[in-house]
Amino acid sequence: MRRVGSILCTGLLLAGALTSRALAADPKVPPGTDPGGIAIALIGEGVDYTDPQIAERLARDGEGEIIGWDLVDGDRFPYAAGTPATDTPTGTDLARRLLKVDKHARLIPIRVASLEPTTIAKVVALLAKTPARIVAIPAWGSDRAQWELFRQVAEQARGLLLVVSAGDQPALMSAAPSWPSGFRLDNVVSAAPAELHPRRGGSRLEAESAAASVDAWMVAAATPMLPLPSAKTTLSPQEAVVLAAGLAACAQHSAPATDGRAAKAALSALARPSKDDPQIEVHDPMCWYGGVRY
Repeated sequence: MRRVGSILCTGLLLAGALTSRALAADPKVPPGTDPGGIAIALIGEGVDYTDPQIAERLARDGEGEIIGWDLVDGDRFPYAAGTPATDTPTGTDLARRLLKVDKHARLIPIRVASLEPTTIAKVVALLAKTPARIVAIPAWGSDRAQWELFRQVAEQARGLLLVVSAGDQPALMSAAPSWPSGFRLDNVVSAAPAELHPRRGGSRLEAESAAASVDAWMVAAATPMLPLPSAKTTLSPQEAVVLAAGLAACAQHSAPATDGRAAKAALSALARPSKDDPQIEVHDPMCWYGGVRY
């Protein structure tokens, strides 16, 4: 308990220090006001906040300044641009997909050098004192000990719903648990693409293991409306996380959750059987205005 308290204090001191260090290389944040709605923090490589789709949805303070942090450059401007070297989506790609799910949500971008468990734990401690209510964390690992600090912080951050990845295909095809999803905390949601369910190619043991550690099997959708014929029909593990985070916010539009546990229950209400396999539950992306499904 004392250890977690010191982390929270360190996070608050860090937030104050960040505001005094701005790099001229980062572009200015477009002017705007806070759009309101449930605040979702996205931890990752940063976003292009000059993108009009993102700029209009940034969480802002009373003076219109962005609520966000860059823990790499040490300032309040978590900017990132560029084309990915692989098929892995960029932070900007993830932010766009997240904001398409719930048009009422607002974004708190957090840029980190790497999605290392200790860093993530410290960021979660910091976010517990911000307007954030949902945190998208597109990360996973196989070493439980490395995620122990995250577990301690998550158990204290009851006001947050933490959405994490259950892993990639090798992790999901293994009978060994991934972390932090394996802790099974009541304010943590683990998400994975429905296409990666082990039952579609693995053993019964592998399928049962994955089913025990995944809360939300996600299906792809380009927008909250019906996907276009040219839309991508599969998800990466990172995209599954942000889609689940957006759906968690969407499910609370008419009745915001009081804590992470209630937010997890609201997301669970959107579960439905997969068309490909009725025994696999997925979370319907046709979520409009407080969890209405079409």
